[in-house]
Amino acid sequence: MAAPHVTGVAAIVAQKYPTMGQYEMEWALKKAACRIPLSSNVKYANDPYYGPAFYNNDHDAGSGWLTADNAVAVAKFYGKFQ
Repeated sequence: MAAPHVTGVAAIVAQKYPTMGQYEMEWALKKAACRIPLSSNVKYANDPYYGPAFYNNDHDAGSGWLTADNAVAVAKFYGKFQ
């Protein structure tokens, strides 16, 4: 179910910065995703919406949590260097 959410965030970023290409959009979304911090001895992270979530390794949660405000901020940052 991540695809509809990522697509929605990409649509918000594309609305704000319509000249972004596929490479730039991919870069912005990957950079905007917040890694879920896992301690070395405990294999769970505290999800702010649903409580503790358990993981087997650092890659179970993919790239992490993606929020629209982070993605727009990263896209704005990327635009300064074009």
